[in-house]
Amino acid sequence: MECSEDHMLEHPAVKKMDSTVLDCFTALADNNEELRIEAGVKLLEHVYSKQVQFQDEGICPELQYALNRLVRGVASSRISARKGFYTALVGLLSTFSFLTVKMVLTAVKKELHSANSSKSEEADIYTGHILIYGALIRSGLLFKGTAEEQTEIFNSTIESGSKRSYLVLPSHTFLITLFNKIEEQSFQDYIWPVLKDRIKPLPELSLEMFHFVLLARSLYPHVVKKKFLLSHIGTTEVIHEDSIQSCAKLLMTVRNFSDLYHPVHEEFCKQLSQSALVSLFWELGIEEHLEKPSESKKYIAVEMFYYVLKHIEDKLQVPSMLTPRFLDVIVRSLEKLAKKLVAKTDRVCARTYEVFVSYMPTVLKDKEVRNKTIVTIIKRLTFGTGGEFMFDRVTGTRVVQNLLGMLKARGVKKVAVLFRDVISGTSGRNGGLGGEPPRPWNNKERMYATDLFARILGLPAVIGDVEWKTEQVQFLLHKGFFYLQSKEQDPPVGGLLADSLQQSFFRVLNQRLPKMEDVRRLLSTLVHNVDKMISGGEFLLRQPLTREVLDTWQKLIATSNRLEREIEAGRRVMLARVFHTMFLYMGLQLLTDPKMAQDALEELHGCYKRVESEQEENKKNKTKAQSDGKEEVEPVWIEVAVDLILSLLSQNSSIPKNMLDMFFFHLCPHLTGPALGQITKVLDPTVEDNPLTCTSSKEEEGIDDDEDNDSEDDSDSKESCSDESESDLEDGENETVNDKLRIAVREALGSAAPLTDTESVDIDDMDEEEGKRLNKALSEAFSMLKGSKTNKRSKKQLNDDRILMHFRIRAIDLLEIFLKSEHVGTEASLSTYIDIMLVLFSLLEFCIRDLHQKPLENRVRSCLKKLSSAKKNVSVKGVPEETIVDALKRLMEKGENTSGPIYLDMGPKIIECCTFLVWCSQRLRQQSSTAYNGTSPVIEIYKNALITFFTKRDCLHQPGLFRSVLENVWDGNWTLVPLLINFAFDPAIRPFRRNQALDLLVAFFHNRRLRIVQEFAQNVEPKLAEIERLLSESSIEWLHTHVADNSQSQNTMGRGVQQKFVRQLLTLLFTVWQSYSPDKKGGPNVDWSSLGSALMNYRDRVDLSADAKTNFNKLARVLGIKWVPVQKEKKKANEGNSSGIEDLLHFNEEGENGMAMGSDSDTDSQKTVKDAKEAQASKKQNKKGKEKHKNKSQNKAKLKKEARELRLASLSEGLKGVTFSGLRRNVEGDIETGGIEVEKSVNIPHNGFVNGESVKKSRVCKRKADEIEHNTVTNKKIR
Repeated sequence: MECSEDHMLEHPAVKKMDSTVLDCFTALADNNEELRIEAGVKLLEHVYSKQVQFQDEGICPELQYALNRLVRGVASSRISARKGFYTALVGLLSTFSFLTVKMVLTAVKKELHSANSSKSEEADIYTGHILIYGALIRSGLLFKGTAEEQTEIFNSTIESGSKRSYLVLPSHTFLITLFNKIEEQSFQDYIWPVLKDRIKPLPELSLEMFHFVLLARSLYPHVVKKKFLLSHIGTTEVIHEDSIQSCAKLLMTVRNFSDLYHPVHEEFCKQLSQSALVSLFWELGIEEHLEKPSESKKYIAVEMFYYVLKHIEDKLQVPSMLTPRFLDVIVRSLEKLAKKLVAKTDRVCARTYEVFVSYMPTVLKDKEVRNKTIVTIIKRLTFGTGGEFMFDRVTGTRVVQNLLGMLKARGVKKVAVLFRDVISGTSGRNGGLGGEPPRPWNNKERMYATDLFARILGLPAVIGDVEWKTEQVQFLLHKGFFYLQSKEQDPPVGGLLADSLQQSFFRVLNQRLPKMEDVRRLLSTLVHNVDKMISGGEFLLRQPLTREVLDTWQKLIATSNRLEREIEAGRRVMLARVFHTMFLYMGLQLLTDPKMAQDALEELHGCYKRVESEQEENKKNKTKAQSDGKEEVEPVWIEVAVDLILSLLSQNSSIPKNMLDMFFFHLCPHLTGPALGQITKVLDPTVEDNPLTCTSSKEEEGIDDDEDNDSEDDSDSKESCSDESESDLEDGENETVNDKLRIAVREALGSAAPLTDTESVDIDDMDEEEGKRLNKALSEAFSMLKGSKTNKRSKKQLNDDRILMHFRIRAIDLLEIFLKSEHVGTEASLSTYIDIMLVLFSLLEFCIRDLHQKPLENRVRSCLKKLSSAKKNVSVKGVPEETIVDALKRLMEKGENTSGPIYLDMGPKIIECCTFLVWCSQRLRQQSSTAYNGTSPVIEIYKNALITFFTKRDCLHQPGLFRSVLENVWDGNWTLVPLLINFAFDPAIRPFRRNQALDLLVAFFHNRRLRIVQEFAQNVEPKLAEIERLLSESSIEWLHTHVADNSQSQNTMGRGVQQKFVRQLLTLLFTVWQSYSPDKKGGPNVDWSSLGSALMNYRDRVDLSADAKTNFNKLARVLGIKWVPVQKEKKKANEGNSSGIEDLLHFNEEGENGMAMGSDSDTDSQKTVKDAKEAQASKKQNKKGKEKHKNKSQNKAKLKKEARELRLASLSEGLKGVTFSGLRRNVEGDIETGGIEVEKSVNIPHNGFVNGESVKKSRVCKRKADEIEHNTVTNKKIR
């Protein structure tokens, strides 16, 4: 600008401002937002401090300069500069209330005028005007001005915005802020006179003026009256029945890109949602403009739907906005995203996804939203014109499914009727947008309706209505398995649709009902209904049953009737219900898979007979015992039921596993300890009498007998020995490799084997044949051992082992069903959880040893995870603390009883379960505070484990074992933390353990819940104060000790583990500081002043690594200390470097043997030294600024390299073109003289020649020999 040159001359006070303050103006244009804010705050603080001194004299020069500079800065061509200067200007006008609008306008006229400016400069100036007027509005300074000033600002803002099309929206945004802040009287006096002259009929209005009219009528209805609106825009209200189409046309017309984000759309939708014209506007306005939609019209329609959904109170009007063309836009946009036809950042598609998939379901979740609204929306999306019946599948979303989940029972039943009509084919699909006529539902759509129908039957809203659900399941049964003889009355059902109906039928049966009795009644109704239709009538089976299957069905019906009579009579009620439900479920399977169902029913009949015989026997024994005066305990029905389920699982039964899981789910509330013991027994690898082991062992014995019978009597003894050794190796799975080798060698030696390990075998006592036999036997033993190692991974798993593994996986599935909190009706006892836990750990150890058990191992880990996190359903009532202590000890001792790799693999699960037991122990003591006094044994266990962890080298505990409890609220932490502090600073502890101690302390101080939980907050402060004092004293003592150790050798780099320890110590201290609020400054317990001094002394004497420096700077920043590097030491180090280089350069003056060189050599070397010194001095001056950012070691290496290059360059002067072709040596003379020096053999000068050669050449030869000797010594010194 023109005024920018003489501006500095008019304000000499600028010289008084600090250069750092002037730098704030430069920082205001930085791209970093934080730097801009920091610079603005610093500038305002400086100007405020100066203005305080000029209170009586008016405005200080610094404030005037800052105002002019900020006014000029908002007209910058850079966006970041405009942001920074505008923000600072708003802060300046808000801080100094005595500033006036006139002052600002004067600065604008002086700093920002468009005379002699280019088009781009003019655009920047207009932008600056708008920002300055906006700063007056945002700061509130405009409202303190006169009427003329407010009118002038309003007119100027509109005019500046009209200069460029892209400036319309920014200027309009500031004016909207003015509308919302100004009072009604001021608006009537200053703004309305200017505004009313610009109002035209609706079709001629711009978006900005239309927005002004909307706001004016809404905010100031007494100023903008109906009479005025009727005379100017033709209606008494802006949003009126007669103005709907004009408003829609105005809103859907896009002049430029900024109109897509114009605030008028939200304001219009906000006022529209408060009226009853939403549906009318959408039908006459939006729907008409979407007949041939452009991308901009689609975007505006979706955006306006969002604004109406955001502000509308009566959600009943929402479905009316889902008009056919608008729905078509929604479906096609989401379909493009699902098929990846457009990018995820596409404006229309992305916004549609945000509004309909994310926002709309969130709004409709409100409790005030009526059921009718959601049902209507579902109808519009799936059955309406423009919608898509398979909406979720086409769009790749879950909108319809989420809406179905919001329905209540009445709404679910209404939607179910719609889907039933689609499945049965009684309804038809509406026509399309192009005028297509209605058509019947196709097979694909009917299958999709079947899937949704099955889903809604399992919704929580109708899960308790068994009668209604039974009716719906019967519908699926009739349509899927039967058909009417008169096909005219029943629309056809194809094979694919029938299969879909059958799958949906059984999927509904697998849905869990609240009670097992509900399941039994549902299945009983279905079975009797099927029996009635099979017996005869108008219904026929799609797959007719064979005579054999019909016999099985009749047997099922007879058994079912007998069980029903037992239930009605009250005999064996619970057990009869279990069997009755299983029989009914498998009876229905006869309709779809007769072979499998027949086998399963035979198994059930066998189990039922066995249970009946056992109960009869128990009854006889009980009668006999009563006659003898003894009591005979009869098995509880739940134990019989669990045994039945395990028996069916163990036999690779044909009964579907999901059915067994469903029954076990209903049995969970009735499970007892012995019943769960049946499950854990089959999981325990140490127990041999489980259902599968006995069977597999018998089969193996039978196989062995067959092999023995087939073998010949004269078989080789070597083969039998090999078989025995292999069996021994398989049985001794837990033995070490050395034990296996020892056993194999003993078996190979046979009778020659020593009695004990200390005895040896004398080879001289053996004959030649025995030696050959021994050699052969030993080679086979070692080859067998090698083969067992190499083939261990590739060895095929035995069939019995695989069956047992799958059986155990199914048993673990039962445990997971039991452990799920939502499935357990009452809290389970902690002793039950502990029993399950210990068995699972034994099984986990067994699985880790065998690679083939990997699937089982994964399931065990998953089950342990659920067990250790099931805290809500654990009851500690009646559980003694000794049980918890014993379980904890057994888990801790796993490291002593198992090998290291196996224990480390089990480590994470051991940590989780130990933490769970600690929580249970603490909960037990809280509930029974009177019964348990003194220190908990659990604390002693952890204390001993911690001592072992730090003092014994063979300890296998992991740091996570202690970290998990330190991060929780536990009384034992106050015992462990002082030990950790002592171990961290104990020099006798191994260094990496000391680092781990600091890590654990950091985890403890990160635990903020210690001060929040009310149960522990009362006793926290004194204990925490003692710990922090101990940490403070130990840290200061450690720092002083290491400062004293490094006092003789300063700037010694503390490397290796010590650097890591220092880094962790600094992190720990910083964590302690942060654990307090900023006003407490690290708390009163730590002596931060002494600690800061100790840190400064340590920092002066020890160099830190990069990570340690970062942590030191963080701690120093909060402590308010600043470490300045000692310049003297750096200077000495640099002098040492240069002296070393000078020594290398001066080495040219004198050889290693102390002999003086020629005068020419002395002159050259002196010159070389001088040049090298000058080059080094100039290099130091040129690179002062760069050396402070480089590593010292790199500088040394670079200086040495430069010195070496300078020396070699000076020494090579004059050697160019030198050849030795003319040099002749008197070989004979050399031989005769026998070692006389070369100088003495060439010493006869004659006319400038010596022995016929030039004197110059002889000098070159002499100097060359000296240089070779000198370079050799120099290279040695450099190395």
